[in-house]
Amino acid sequence: MQEVQRDPITDRYLHVDLHEVKADEKFEIRVQLSIVGESFGVKNQSGVLETPTQQVRVRCLPKDLPPRIEVDVTELKVGDTFHIGDLKPIAGVEFLDNKNQPVVSCVEPVEEEVAAVVAAPTDGTAAAPAAGATPAAGDAKPGDAKAGEAKPGDAKAGAAPAAKGDAKAGAAPAKGMASAKGDAKPAAPAKK
Repeated sequence: MQEVQRDPITDRYLHVDLHEVKADEKFEIRVQLSIVGESFGVKNQSGVLETPTQQVRVRCLPKDLPPRIEVDVTELKVGDTFHIGDLKPIAGVEFLDNKNQPVVSCVEPVEEEVAAVVAAPTDGTAAAPAAGATPAAGDAKPGDAKAGEAKPGDAKAGAAPAAKGDAKAGAAPAKGMASAKGDAKPAAPAKK
């Protein structure tokens, strides 16, 4: 079989391309690789097998076509690589891929980096907000200006004045802002 097309929904066959081969004519085909054995590096050195190549391109007569090509990895240690040139020769089969192409490698396992987690203080004090940040409604303390509002005399750009009628900043507080006590009444606009 050269190619098979199936319906993506029903999975029924739509089309099959067949390739006729002659018994006395060599042809090119890809043959599946099969890993055999347990690697020394995996067993004793905590290595991991990587298989960058799954199939090998070969040229042969139909009678010499192997169902699969076995790769014995029992002697593979961490840092070793098995190449196409290292495959056992098969009578009547010619390997067409680059001889230096890796087939199986035994590598050291990749260690995951664990990011440091910054823990919040456990003594009841809240972490200081970043410069220019406004505290959230739950962070406000009694006597503070309303959450998200500027204190009287605060000269931060774009900050809204306190709700006590302080008109020094020149702008009214945003409607619908809640105070630190949790009441949801909108603040009255500042008088000019």
